[in-house]
Parts: sequence; structure tokens; C-alpha cells
Amino acid sequence: MAEVRYFHTKLIGGNRKIQDPDQLIYDIAWKSADEIRNIVLTYPEDRDFLMESLQKRR
Repeated sequence: MAEVRYFHTKLIGGNRKIQDPDQLIYDIAWKSADEIRNIVLTYPEDRDFLMESLQKRR
């Protein structure tokens, strides 16, 4: 079983860094709605959730 977590964030500065001693995180990224529409997701069923979440934040 896998667990995927998404976070709403606001980029304010600094450098992108994965802090994962277990090395289970393979990528972190900030994506726009257009990028989410076209990205290959490990769990494609999450796309609707992500798009709805972005719409609510506007």
C-alpha cells in the first residue's frame, strides 16, 4: 500500500531540497494547473482532486 500526500504551499524563497532519510520521496515540484493537466501521475485518479483543489484556492 502507498500513501500520497499533496500540500498547498506558497513559494517565498530558498532552495528546493528533499529531506527524506528513507529515500521514499523521488520528486518534489511546484506545478501550475496546465502542468497538472498534462503530467504523468503515478495515480492518475488523483488528477481530478488536484484540479478541484486548485480551483478552490483561487
